[in-house]
Amino acid sequence: MKASCVRLGAAGVLVVVASCGGGPSSLPAPTSAASACSNAGPTPRIVGIPQAAMSMFSAHADGDVVIVRYDGCRLEVLDTCRDESIRGRFGSYKMPTNVRGDERFTIRDPRELAARLPLASPEIADEVRSGKSLEIVVLTRGVKESTCERVSRADLAALPGCSGATHFVASYDVGAFRIQGATSASSMSGGSVASCDAAQSTELSACRVPLNVRLRPLAP
Repeated sequence: MKASCVRLGAAGVLVVVASCGGGPSSLPAPTSAASACSNAGPTPRIVGIPQAAMSMFSAHADGDVVIVRYDGCRLEVLDTCRDESIRGRFGSYKMPTNVRGDERFTIRDPRELAARLPLASPEIADEVRSGKSLEIVVLTRGVKESTCERVSRADLAALPGCSGATHFVASYDVGAFRIQGATSASSMSGGSVASCDAAQSTELSACRVPLNVRLRPLAP
């Protein structure tokens, strides 16, 4: 099987790179993050998703473009949707561009939660529904873009782990975040807000946690 990946070459020239396929993945089963929301749109914030899902996303993105199943309220990282014999077969992510943005806000009710953290874990959602508030800090320090402009369903067809895939992550913001809730179950952090707040370089590991993703539908 041949799979094509449309890559941006020098000076923005589009180069089509072809490669040969391999066997199915043997990595763990997918982990998902879901919440009660109407529609998080094509650029959902993944701050607050269960830690297992965040870890899976980060590990997958280290070497391959992340393929997901997404319906607007449920984001499922298809970790076995990759070709183990060809690392980065469907693309990888470039070094982050230098983008800075700081957000500090309070979530007091489910409506604010749906708008600010649409894919938050059940523990976080339960706390907000019970009337408790959350203090949030999100520090954006860069954007990582995929080397591929297009991933098609035809390219993924031979890989069993890609069943049900709908989108790929075209780019995602990196930085650090902190969620302070009333209980340990609703409190979490990614990276170091203190270190990232003072950092001037996206090279620091404290500023590499995924924050927002930009999804692109799979081509036919």
